[in-house]
Amino acid sequence: MHSKLPTAEEPVRGGRRINRVLVAVRGLLSYAVTAGEAPRGVLGQIYELADSRDLPAEASGEEGGLFLRLLPVHRLREPEADVDRAANAELVAMFLACRSARDRLIVLLLGRVGLRRGQVAGLRRSDVHLLPDSRALGCDYPGAHVHVRRRENVNGAWSKSRPSWVAPLDFLTVSAFDLYYEERHQGRISAASCTWSLRAAR
Repeated sequence: MHSKLPTAEEPVRGGRRINRVLVAVRGLLSYAVTAGEAPRGVLGQIYELADSRDLPAEASGEEGGLFLRLLPVHRLREPEADVDRAANAELVAMFLACRSARDRLIVLLLGRVGLRRGQVAGLRRSDVHLLPDSRALGCDYPGAHVHVRRRENVNGAWSKSRPSWVAPLDFLTVSAFDLYYEERHQGRISAASCTWSLRAAR
């Protein structure tokens, strides 16, 4: 099958592809400056220096304080595409097809709570607060919730969101956590289920 060639009116590369190429070029030039193969003035041609004062409060992170960041100078505006989200019927079908409490919990964390795959795979027990009041654990956020944090994980999971944030949990997801913990304690997780599990690391 031959791929469709672009017409005279269609660009060869769209804004998304061009931005990805620019990311690679900026990384290459930044490395060249670090290695002494390019003058430091190159960075001023590809980046604009900014600080955290123009960020909204929810994007400043939990650490707070003033920090500097580099904004790309060359970037195309990408068209916003509609996200093809799973319908409720599809989520219910996946939930019913699950063979373990762990799999059902994963489906709820992805489809109901809205976590990404890397965020789910990177959850630790210390991130999960299921009590109505977690102040005894040093957390002032009310209700059941999970903390999503960007950090290194031994399983390679990685959160794309740089700032840490909190995702509230409803009764159904809390119940799924309870069933998962019970299943894990009884050792009933089969090899046929997925390999993800909450890590015990603190």
